[in-house]
Amino acid sequence: MADLSEFLTPSATVDEDDQDGADALKTLRAAWINEKCAPELLRYEEEAVNSLNTLVHQQEADAKEGAHLNVQNKFHFNIYSMEIERIKYLLANYLRTRLWKVEAQARYLMSQRDEDPVDNVFYQLAASEQAFCQQYYHLIQEHAERAFLSQLGENFAKVPDAAAAPPNLNAHVFCKFSQAMDQLDLAEDDEEEMVINNLEVDDIYILRYKAIRQLLQDGRVHLL
Repeated sequence: MADLSEFLTPSATVDEDDQDGADALKTLRAAWINEKCAPELLRYEEEAVNSLNTLVHQQEADAKEGAHLNVQNKFHFNIYSMEIERIKYLLANYLRTRLWKVEAQARYLMSQRDEDPVDNVFYQLAASEQAFCQQYYHLIQEHAERAFLSQLGENFAKVPDAAAAPPNLNAHVFCKFSQAMDQLDLAEDDEEEMVINNLEVDDIYILRYKAIRQLLQDGRVHLL
């Protein structure tokens, strides 16, 4: 049977030397921070999540297979397990952050499910998140009806989905640019021209989220 050290070579692990694993890890780490800082739910990073889940499960199985061979392998396995746990922690926190936002924005998300699916935030959720959102929404709605809505008049017995407040896209966020930009227009349609010039890669900016929303989706900006 192969020595555990073989499983720790760059071609087999999910550390920074493994290109596929490193890319997925970098993508998910950035997505987690962006998700924590953005006022709205962002697109679900399905490819990175699935890739890391698959790699972690495979590497856990491979490591356990060789860990019992000798003392040295057991030592390597303990170190290797800490790295795997670090990646699992990142995965869990990314998914937990998204579920927290799904709960907080459930009514708004449900109000969007019948709209055009193009650029629709509800359809940017994972299938499991969509199911969770619908179940959570119906539980909250049933609780509200039993607790107090049923005691009101017929016109007030149910809160319409249209009353759901959307995320505050005018909230300010800290961000960095992935590449320098000569100019960024910060003005709204009904505002006078407001331009910021010479945005540098290493500088930190606090800007209105709406002004950098498209740049974030394009990967040209990341939040802090």
